[in-house]
Amino acid sequence: MANGFIRLARALALTDGESGAADFIRSGYGPYAPELAVLEKAITGTGDIDNPGNAALQGVAVDFMGLVRRRAVFGLIRDALGGALRSMRANAPVLVQTSGATGAFVGEALVIPISDAGFKAERYPAHKAAGMLVVTEELARVLGDDADAKLNRDLGDAVAEVVNDKFCSFDAPTSVAPGGIFYGATEVTATGNLAGDAAALIGAFQGDLARSAFILNPQTAATLNALGLDQMGAAGGYLMGVAAVTTTSVPVDFLGLVDVSRVGLIDEGFGLEVARHASISVANAQGPTSLINLWANNLRALRALWFVNWVVLDPAAVLWTQDSGAVGAALKAVGA
Repeated sequence: MANGFIRLARALALTDGESGAADFIRSGYGPYAPELAVLEKAITGTGDIDNPGNAALQGVAVDFMGLVRRRAVFGLIRDALGGALRSMRANAPVLVQTSGATGAFVGEALVIPISDAGFKAERYPAHKAAGMLVVTEELARVLGDDADAKLNRDLGDAVAEVVNDKFCSFDAPTSVAPGGIFYGATEVTATGNLAGDAAALIGAFQGDLARSAFILNPQTAATLNALGLDQMGAAGGYLMGVAAVTTTSVPVDFLGLVDVSRVGLIDEGFGLEVARHASISVANAQGPTSLINLWANNLRALRALWFVNWVVLDPAAVLWTQDSGAVGAALKAVGA
C-alpha cells in the first residue's frame, strides 16, 4: 500500500505501543487497513516490527522498499543491465575463490601438469543500515497522504544515501558494516583525459564487460556528454558501449568499473523503529554536536532499517581510476 510504511511509523510515534497504534490506524483508515496486520502480529508476539522476516511488514513497506532499492547504486546497475548482483543469503556458506587454476602446453604422451584452485568457505551476515527522520508531534498528527509521500521519500533517500556512500567507498569491512567495493581494488593509472581513462579501465579489465557497469559522478557523466559521447548524461547511460550509472557518492574525476556478476548482495528486507523518549545526537553545521531529548522537545524519531550486505567475490571484478582536474580541463576545452 502506498505510504503504508511511513503511516505505520506515524501511528507508532503518536501512541503508546502497538495497541494504541492499531486504534489510530483503525479510526483513521478503517478496519481493513493493511497496517493493522503488522500491528496485530506485534501485539500477539508473532512478528516484531523491526524484524525483516515479518512478511506483513514487508507487504506494507513494498513501496518504500522499491523506492530505496531503485535509489541504491546496485539497483541502478540492475536496471541498466537488466540483471542484479549475485543474490546471497545471510550467514549461508559461500565458496570464495582465492587462487585460480592454471594451464600449460603439453607434449604427446606426457604428464599433464595440474594445479589446485584455491577456495575457502565464508559466511556473511546482514548488516543494519539505518535512516532517521525526526518530526514534531504536532506535524505528525496533522500530516495527510501528500505529506506522508514526502516523508516516505525523505526517509527512503536517507537510507539509500548511507548505503550508496558505503558501497562506493574504499572503507574496509567491519563487524557492523560492509566494506566499500573499491577497498583493495586495483587502481589504473590516469591518462589525463576522461575518455582515455575509460579506455584504460576497459583495457585492463579482467571481468565480463557484458555484465559490468561504470560508476561515476553525475557531473563527470555530463562532461563526457559535452565531449561528444552522446550516450552519456547526468543520469547515466553507456560509456564506450558499457553500461554506466551515476551517483554523488563518488567524487568528480573518479571512474570505477565493476563486474556485478562477481559481487554478492545480501538483501534481507526492511524493519522499522520509532522513538519518543530517547536522546539523539544532532550535528549542527554552525557549532558542535548537541544532545537533544525527544520527549522534552516534543519530537518523534522514525527510523527505517535495511538489513543488507555485499561482498566482492573476485578482486579482479573491480577497477578504478581518479584523474584529478580532468573534468575541469574537459569543460574548459569545450568552452563551458
